[in-house]
Amino acid sequence: MKNAYGTHYSCGLHLVYDECPILLCDGCNAKAGDGKTALIYAADYGHAAMVNALLATGKADVNVKANDGKTALHHAAFEGYDAIGKALLATGKADVNAKDRYGKTALIYAADYGHEAFVKVLIATGKTDVNAKDSDGHTALVHAACSDHHAICALLRIAGAK
Repeated sequence: MKNAYGTHYSCGLHLVYDECPILLCDGCNAKAGDGKTALIYAADYGHAAMVNALLATGKADVNVKANDGKTALHHAAFEGYDAIGKALLATGKADVNAKDRYGKTALIYAADYGHEAFVKVLIATGKTDVNAKDSDGHTALVHAACSDHHAICALLRIAGAK
């Protein structure tokens, strides 16, 4: 693989399978300069088909962190890509409580950006720490409240958020 960044960008953004066969084989965990893998790019750009193809290989590591500490689940949560979140969680390997460099979890991003369906998906795992705090000491509930996402606040409170 000559240019990991270019290859990943092409695969994640344009979903051109024939341009990136190595990613569907042994190279799917190769990192670009920013530390992102093909799976992270696909999750970030909302390409569920590519996410599913990479996961189907059984070789894509769902918990790889980019240089900013974000996993594919963080990116899917940030953007509100529910189907991608479900696919990542369906592997049974995704760490729902992984924190990025800011101490934020996927739940914090989903709550902060108003992705109610994604919040529901994360809570439904039964593994999500609804009281996890970011580097500033703020929980998903605080982020949702500050962003006026009242329905998400209600969901989090029902799930035990304080």
